[in-house]
Amino acid sequence: MLAAAPAAQADLIVSGDAHLLDLYRFHGIEIVNAATAFEKLRDIQ
Repeated sequence: MLAAAPAAQADLIVSGDAHLLDLYRFHGIEIVNAATAFEKLRDIQ
């Protein structure tokens, strides 16, 4: 899953996994939980 994010030019990685959330970033892509992702997407509109 993580390897696909840079290839897909993802803006965020959304996860509920505590170990992934502890990383905070992967190849410059922020790792967030679902609530944070929703807030970020809501702010775009």
